[in-house]
Amino acid sequence: MKTGFVIFLCGCLGSGIGLSDEVSRILFGSCIKEAHPVPIFETIVKQEPDAFVFLGDNIYADTDDMAVMQGKYAKLAANPGFAELKKVCPIFATWDDHDYGVNDGGADYQKRDEAQKVFLDFWEEPADSSRRKSPGVYDSVVLGEGDRRVQLILLDTRYFRGPLKKGERRVGGPYYPEAEDAGVPMLGETQWKWLEAQLKVPAEVRIIASSIQFVSEAAGQETWANLPGEQKRMLQLIEKTGANGIFFISGDRHWADIAAFPDEGPYPIYDFTSSALNQIHKRGTPTDNRYRIVDNTFHLENYGQIDIDWEAPSVEIEVKICDLSGNSQISKVVSLDELKLSQNPLQAQADEIHRTRQQPSESVSLGRIKGDDAAFAFAGATHQGGPVPDQDTLYEIGSITKVFTAILLAEAVRTGKASLDDPVAKYLPVSAIGKNSPLDRITLKSLATHTSGLPRLPSDLFSKETDPKNPYAHYDEKHLYTYLKKLTDDGLESPGKHSYSNLGFGLLGHILELLWEKPCSELVEEQIFGPLGMEDSFILTKVADLPNSLAKKMATGHHGGKAVPHWELNVFAGAGAGISSANDLLKFARAHWSDETPPGLAESLKKVGEPQLEKQGLGWLLSGPRRVHNGGTGGFRSELSINVEKKTARVTLKNSAGESVESEVSGDFSAVTGFWEGVLDAGAQQLKLVMSVDRTGRILGFSIDQGGAVFEAAKTSFKDGRLTASFPSVGAYYHAGLKDGSLVGKWSQGGDLNLTMMPSETMPDSLLKGLSVKYPKSLNPLLGCWSGFIGGKSGLFVYIKVEKLGDSFLAQLYSPDQSPAPMPVSRLRLEGDDVVLEVAAVKGGFRGKFDRESKSLTGTWNQGRDIPLALSWSEAPPERPEK
Repeated sequence: MKTGFVIFLCGCLGSGIGLSDEVSRILFGSCIKEAHPVPIFETIVKQEPDAFVFLGDNIYADTDDMAVMQGKYAKLAANPGFAELKKVCPIFATWDDHDYGVNDGGADYQKRDEAQKVFLDFWEEPADSSRRKSPGVYDSVVLGEGDRRVQLILLDTRYFRGPLKKGERRVGGPYYPEAEDAGVPMLGETQWKWLEAQLKVPAEVRIIASSIQFVSEAAGQETWANLPGEQKRMLQLIEKTGANGIFFISGDRHWADIAAFPDEGPYPIYDFTSSALNQIHKRGTPTDNRYRIVDNTFHLENYGQIDIDWEAPSVEIEVKICDLSGNSQISKVVSLDELKLSQNPLQAQADEIHRTRQQPSESVSLGRIKGDDAAFAFAGATHQGGPVPDQDTLYEIGSITKVFTAILLAEAVRTGKASLDDPVAKYLPVSAIGKNSPLDRITLKSLATHTSGLPRLPSDLFSKETDPKNPYAHYDEKHLYTYLKKLTDDGLESPGKHSYSNLGFGLLGHILELLWEKPCSELVEEQIFGPLGMEDSFILTKVADLPNSLAKKMATGHHGGKAVPHWELNVFAGAGAGISSANDLLKFARAHWSDETPPGLAESLKKVGEPQLEKQGLGWLLSGPRRVHNGGTGGFRSELSINVEKKTARVTLKNSAGESVESEVSGDFSAVTGFWEGVLDAGAQQLKLVMSVDRTGRILGFSIDQGGAVFEAAKTSFKDGRLTASFPSVGAYYHAGLKDGSLVGKWSQGGDLNLTMMPSETMPDSLLKGLSVKYPKSLNPLLGCWSGFIGGKSGLFVYIKVEKLGDSFLAQLYSPDQSPAPMPVSRLRLEGDDVVLEVAAVKGGFRGKFDRESKSLTGTWNQGRDIPLALSWSEAPPERPEK
């Protein structure tokens, strides 16, 4: 990119970089066997980096003989790719153990000063550099100016480091963590004092280069986690100095990894590990790291790439790990707003969730706690025209309720009222037990661990009695007993294996009611909510019974942007009828480590978090030391995570379930109208996508590798060359810039992935081929909307929309009573007057006759059984008629 610049603050090898030059791409890597080829250097050079950072193990010397070390460096210098990299961009470097001189070495290495001189000589450090005048190779540089400054901090994790504690060897190695107050140094006081000063230097983005992983667990290998006091000191120093924009890059491990401390620091602290540049990990299996935020790791040759988008509304930093061909294998996009200290570091997250995922009438409440210190953030509205929520706003928490039901079970076991191994049949009336019933073998423990084999829901839940907007309200004890009476082994799904079951937890809650002879609402209040001071939390049985004082605090639930009624779970109360607030849920979290928690209840809180099988406690799902559970009802979504070991917790509450599918368009789309195609880079998997954009701003996405599945955007915008689109049916968000005729951006769907879309003059063949399979004949006579009630006017209202798309057609099924989001029609064929329609998503379909004169369709809908369905035509989507 840029050459012929000057150096600022620290020395480097290769082309310089000037103060006024904008830095937008920095590459990094580690671990080079200097005598072996390094073909990845060619790939790195092609990326035109503004700078490259070597993170250590840049040679493998492991020697006390400085002549040998110099010879190893000479081999690296002679590498053609390395020589070319020097011409392209400035190079910065720190060391790790093998270029320090001794495997896993620290302050006890006798030749560390001589090794430092050899290191600095090779990297062409100026004679007057501060690195030549002080022990250690730590250093710092600031690149850029104004509000686009990048600070690169190079740590020395070798020169001052004390001895590591050893024990029985594990997968990662022999090292074990010291006590937090052990006083064993990592950086040394001189380097700590220097670092504090550096974190006060003005900069927007700060990259801290550590040769070993900063964010990891102590799993045997060298890592900051072996010296938790030093790790904690780093987090405290970041907070003390008020340094924003920090993330770590690291090497050493011979695999690539992305991890983060979500709660331990003043804001999320990320660590991006790239290793190795020319070595393949022999074992191919990484050590455990419960802080890993991207599930897959990468074990072949790789480098890290940092791209900074200074033009994004909130500056965006994408860090990806790339392979020998330059393809991204794992990646993460972080907003600079996320990496900031403030009086409320959560607010940027709340604003982002509300802006990209919700309607104005919807809201999000976030809560975080560390020890006794709680913080909250809020965005949106509790209801249409309502106020912004606060920490006491009430939300349905759905399946988080299962945790409280599991605690009641633990209390029953603790007090001798029940045993985990008791069969379910022991507590149910004889009238609910059929002949050879599996309830004689299903235990309370299996209900609490989702291993009972009971299906997710009873097969008779949905009937003529069911209100689609309040589907559990009618299902009482009588319905449950009727279902259980008929239950046989054929009705079970893999007993003994984990299979999530709302039915199982609903049954467990009911059994506990029978055991105590009290409703679930009273049990939870008496044994959990009351003792823990959760004053506003309760189990919702009937909306009509809500006291006015609590009703005023309730947020209104939304589905697809429209208000929906609260759910009443009746006999399923123990599975999901909880109501709570961010404040109360953090009180609950704090009870896990507070001395004020009643001793008996504290014992039960501990019990439910103990592993009963892999990643499953009683009620809780387990992720390392974290206990996690989420929840969802008709109009709400919730998440709760508690780390008892770290004394931290986080909660997310939303009064929105599914984004709005109502169109919200802004901008002029003429520059991007047409078809676009690209490949979603998901590392090991590459997914072909096609996107259709029309002049009105309507955007359709198609996943070619998933049968041409279609998903329609709700919120779309094209302004100042930037396109944004929210796809509610798949929970995705695409934001990109129009650069050189292509849309270059990120696809966010649980994580962030690269997605570049190229324009296509006509419908891409890949999409046309897929649509031709779904719609093999012309559908011109069926263009428009076809609506009616399945089973007559007392049934479910639906309509089918058929439209022209490029050289083919598109058909979608809408069921407004259930969801505003459409379902794709997987097949639609018109032969003569015969119409055949299939919807794979619901395993249903329509067969009927087309009356061209009256423009009507008459036939049957089959979804397990045939039900009459007559459909009438309209040009535009119909309003739902009254039954």
